[in-house]
Amino acid sequence: FTKIPMPDHLVAALRNLYAFGEYDALGANERIEYYGEKSKVKTTKSAQVMLDKVYESFWQMAEQHKSISGLEAIPRRGYEIVGKVSTILAAAEGLRTDEHVRWSYALAMRDCEYKMKLAYANMKDEQEEKTDAVRARIMNCVTPDHGETEAVLINRCRPHPKELVQMCIKNLLEKGFLIEKTTTAKNGRRTARLFEK
Repeated sequence: FTKIPMPDHLVAALRNLYAFGEYDALGANERIEYYGEKSKVKTTKSAQVMLDKVYESFWQMAEQHKSISGLEAIPRRGYEIVGKVSTILAAAEGLRTDEHVRWSYALAMRDCEYKMKLAYANMKDEQEEKTDAVRARIMNCVTPDHGETEAVLINRCRPHPKELVQMCIKNLLEKGFLIEKTTTAKNGRRTARLFEK
């Protein structure tokens, strides 16, 4: 990580926030810090109960996705988002209410669902790319005159999993791109080979 200078418009914005329009109030190396008394944001009892339910909801969602998709990290951040956003919303009044928690929960759920759908879509795209690559490799290994056994095709399509190669072979057979013929060797052994149609 290389530290870069802050752009001038951000420096000016921070100086204006700190000094209320007095641009030269800060020296070049001074930090912006608040030394006054901190205000506390309290939470109503019903909002605290709702926050507990929100925690449980996101925890259940994460546990469910742990075994299904491995994307449990996305819902695990949900409670933190609700906590921070509801506190920011309540900062003006100094009291976090049910409405703040409800609105923050809706925002966090929408964010989690969007990220989960995006992750699923990316995983699906990767799977489709792998499937296309395996199909192309299979079709490159066979011709109408030269066929290969399923075992040879699986070997030639490494490092892709055996199950993916078998699924692609089945799909190519169903769609008519491949045909299966049984050939007989000199020793009388019969072998099923796949040929390009």
